[in-house]
Amino acid sequence: EIPPEGGKIQGRVTTFARVGLASATVRLAELGDSSPSGLLGLLASQRELPEATTDAEGNYLLEDLPSASYRVIVSHAEYAPTVLPLVQAEAGQPAARADAVLTGGGAISGRAPPGVMITVAGEGFSRMASSDEEGVFAFERVPAGVYLARAVVTSEEDPTRVPQIYRLRVGVKESATSTLDFTAPPTGKTVSGRLQPRPAEGELGMAVLMLPSGPAPQPSDLIWQGTVG
Repeated sequence: EIPPEGGKIQGRVTTFARVGLASATVRLAELGDSSPSGLLGLLASQRELPEATTDAEGNYLLEDLPSASYRVIVSHAEYAPTVLPLVQAEAGQPAARADAVLTGGGAISGRAPPGVMITVAGEGFSRMASSDEEGVFAFERVPAGVYLARAVVTSEEDPTRVPQIYRLRVGVKESATSTLDFTAPPTGKTVSGRLQPRPAEGELGMAVLMLPSGPAPQPSDLIWQGTVG
């Protein structure tokens, strides 16, 4: 018995003017995986998934896919990337259709102390940038949407000083530039206290502040501050 051929996904990538876009990259992520590039928690699967490059008319075809639900991620050097809704590929069935329209997106620019890493994430998009010697940073070709920008600023004068953590919400519109400022001290409340019983010599204590019924914090968000005891 001949096994059925794998699933297929095909489609066409165009510009906003509905012109076929050549040399766009089309890749897949399986539902539930996460992505090192950060596109909305989509990550490369443990098994290798095929990629495709669009032809002169913007067409692509992905073949021999295991039956599963996939995210289709489309990118191009001159356009903002996009993540399409879930597509179901079934072995032995006609190719599932997934068309994409790419736009130029918007931009985010701003200021921070020199050499600070800024992360922007949300809406199926994640990217990092570092401020230059003059404290200027920029993100280009960002899909329209609402994002969370995060920066951790350390003190050059006192490396032992607890870093300042910024979390700012920023909206991006098509063909527009949004601005951020990480130079002013972050706003918020300070919570202090004392650990009881006193930690043993050589041990450090940690306090974690969480919202009721909120998700567990990420390890990178846990910062210990204070003296032993």
